[in-house]
Amino acid sequence: DLLFPVGTCKAERVLYLPSLGGCMLAALALLARPLPATRLCRPALLGCVCAGLAAVCWWYADVWTDGVALWANAVAVQDARAGSWLGGGATTSALSELGMQLSWAGRGAEAVPVLHRALSLAEETASSPDLIDGSRSQDMSGYVPLAIALMNEGQAKGGALIADRCVRRLAGLGGAEAARTRARCLATAALTRHKADPERARKEALEALRLSPHDA
Repeated sequence: DLLFPVGTCKAERVLYLPSLGGCMLAALALLARPLPATRLCRPALLGCVCAGLAAVCWWYADVWTDGVALWANAVAVQDARAGSWLGGGATTSALSELGMQLSWAGRGAEAVPVLHRALSLAEETASSPDLIDGSRSQDMSGYVPLAIALMNEGQAKGGALIADRCVRRLAGLGGAEAARTRARCLATAALTRHKADPERARKEALEALRLSPHDA
């Protein structure tokens, strides 16, 4: 991000080592014996650079003080990569985090489309829902937040459908992580339909307890 965008958000640490050369050159320039013509120019230029960097730091400090602003900026940076030589785009994890932050902030109407996008991206890019043994695993983190957000927006039926979709994608998979994820999806399904179908909700809650009693 000094000379060209690195396409990495929330990871300014990757610039620390590459920037050392520029810092050393700046230090050498300041230590060099100034010519009369540059005696006043160099302090003025240094002041302008420092003022610009201070303004950027002031703005970015505000970004880090708010979860929505932080992850909205992360998604914006990732989306900007799509049209550049870096390629790529917003990741499912960043979209899920933004959606959850919006939901926690009481902005459910904004959270739902973001979480829908995260879930669609995860399902499109996954060749297998295997969470345990395969390297081609789907990010399953978006189902529960989307189901909860829909329920909070008065769309409990839609939330139950999302939770059911999660359960179906995990059906037949073994392993502790798959069991925990399936338990969370079952518990969410029970939560979203406990008014419309209390008997089914009770069975789903009991199955979630059976699959992952420690998490419950």
